[in-house]
Amino acid sequence: MHHLLKPGEKPNDFPLKRLRELIREASGLPAEPVEVLSTVPWVMSPKVARQFRIGRVFLVGDAAARLTPAGGLGLNTGLQSAHNLAWKLACVVNGSAGDSLLDTYQEERRDAAFRTMQNTNRNADEFFDVISNASKNDWDKVGDLIAQSRTRGAGLGQDLGITYPRGALLPDGSQPLVVDDPINDYKPSARPDHARLIYGSSGERRSFPRLIFSVGDLLC
Repeated sequence: MHHLLKPGEKPNDFPLKRLRELIREASGLPAEPVEVLSTVPWVMSPKVARQFRIGRVFLVGDAAARLTPAGGLGLNTGLQSAHNLAWKLACVVNGSAGDSLLDTYQEERRDAAFRTMQNTNRNADEFFDVISNASKNDWDKVGDLIAQSRTRGAGLGQDLGITYPRGALLPDGSQPLVVDDPINDYKPSARPDHARLIYGSSGERRSFPRLIFSVGDLLC
């Protein structure tokens, strides 16, 4: 359970007795026994690292991008980055590609993580607006805010529509897709043989499926 502190309040203002009262009030179960196991003060501070790679050091997960919990996109973003880096590391380690391939990790993932952070920040702003008006018992305003909330959509654009305008993929002349709502709207734009990659020091171009199955068990 999260309890938002009002201006002037401090964590020490909330002993266990007061927390139990808040939980009973919020749950609507005033007679239910409540046990508070632990409390941890927490400050929301979303950040994206300026660089995802310096030499042999790579940042992934929360070390690369720390997001607000509004929308639950922190784990998604971390997994996307880990997947992006894993196949590139495999190619470099087994000699299939040069070290410069690893530079595309930051090219592709930092901008994507930053856009996701902006989305979660907006989600958090909406959430705090709702909480603020609810604390004033302005339920008409709360209803309006929820009805107009961007988070009421499916979020498929955020989940499936992330694209990389530059990086490891070679452009094929396709124009970027335009959607009315890049967070909620998604238009399928690729299949596994849609683009070809520069492969190895010779500059050979290979199709994406061929590259996947040539890397081996790491990606399969």
